Amino acid sequence: MAVSVFGVVNPNGDLIEAMKTIVRCYRVDRRQISFVKFILEAYDNVAVVSTLDPTTALVQITIAPGCESLVTRIMGSLADDFAVAAVDPPISTGLWMNPPALPEEGSTGH
Repeated sequence: MAVSVFGVVNPNGDLIEAMKTIVRCYRVDRRQISFVKFILEAYDNVAVVSTLDPTTALVQITIAPGCESLVTRIMGSLADDFAVAAVDPPISTGLWMNPPALPEEGSTGH
């Protein structure tokens, strides 16, 4: 088997396992949205950060295949310094209409 840009390919050239990006959503301290984007996007080809709702500080992180554990570690490290809470993606849950409260300042968000 070989690995292509699109996934795992068997000897016949058939794509048998697609490599897909992973989408995770977080609520972060609103003042830190740009910092989160700067830190994650400084790692080339790892993740892209999009602000879904600046008022509620809801961000979406699109993670490259194989990079989920790195992003999880980075977000965990950031949670040591400011509020970070993983949330379900809003499109499928309607979460954007009623987001959860952020953890109290100074508490770990993970």
